[in-house]
Amino acid sequence: MRTLGYIASFFVVLVLFPSTSHAQLLDNLNSVEITLSPEYPKPGQIVQASVFLASENVRTATIVWLLDDEIQQEGAGDDTFRFVAGGVGVPQALGVLVKMPSGQVFAKTLRVIPAEVTLVWEADTYTPPFYKGRSLYSSGSIIRAEAIPNFVDEEGRVYTSPELLYTWSKNGTVLGKMSGIASNAIVVEGPKFFGNFILSVEVSTPDGTQISQSAARIETVDPVIKVYERDPLVGVLYHNAIGSGYSFSGTSQFEVQAEPYFMDTPYPNNDSLRYSWSINGSKVSSIDARPSALLVQLLEEAPVTTTLRVVVDHARHLLQTGESTSEVSFESSARSSLFGF
Repeated sequence: MRTLGYIASFFVVLVLFPSTSHAQLLDNLNSVEITLSPEYPKPGQIVQASVFLASENVRTATIVWLLDDEIQQEGAGDDTFRFVAGGVGVPQALGVLVKMPSGQVFAKTLRVIPAEVTLVWEADTYTPPFYKGRSLYSSGSIIRAEAIPNFVDEEGRVYTSPELLYTWSKNGTVLGKMSGIASNAIVVEGPKFFGNFILSVEVSTPDGTQISQSAARIETVDPVIKVYERDPLVGVLYHNAIGSGYSFSGTSQFEVQAEPYFMDTPYPNNDSLRYSWSINGSKVSSIDARPSALLVQLLEEAPVTTTLRVVVDHARHLLQTGESTSEVSFESSARSSLFGF
């Protein structure tokens, strides 16, 4: 019925074109081309269709655009047409008729079936407990990425991830060994030095009738070192990072913990990390079993302000380095209330 509807629509449009010569309908796939922008529409997306002829100037033609057998736009030189893509897996029939001044009429049809894919990623770098956000990429680390598809066939059946074909690319270069059927997740290296890169994935059904793309721009960041107070009863006070102006009070002994955000390590006290602590410019030793921690013991009751500094370097990745420097005070009065950062 759909094919008959198209033939009827095309016939009606031909009748509407007045001409002194015989109109010849040419459905020449090599001559007529419809392009879409975006090339692979997502559900509900505004799409611009454009028509081209290999050997004719369509600007001199009368052009009729049809969507699902209904005329949507008609005019001289109307070589572009905008429409809204349907829902996931809902096909649309896009057609175009091009009548040249010579009387020749060219026709082309195209099926548009929207699908979508979401690309999620995170770097295999360290973040402390309760951190809200993804682990960011630092020089020399690796990235874990996953494509989450939303594909539905014309009968309403949802495709599962293993049924689909995945083509992964890095800066436009296809990662052939990581692509293929059911390859919805990959582990990839980033640039060895500072810089950004584009990770993209194209997902399609095995027959190629549905295609969707997604991409992410991944930036290289420097590691961030934050220092927290460790309470003997509740542990590390992750809600309140130590910065300039931080005050310790209530006891003569304090323990602080350095957290190496976005470094290539599974935990802070991994052998791959080197910690250098200093107080007022003088090097001090960390806790033997936990080099990320420092125990501070006050020798007198008088209040004192000091500079606390820690530098963290990665043993394998020379560009993974960071530091934290803070002017902190030690008070002899009762502990003051904490503030967030």
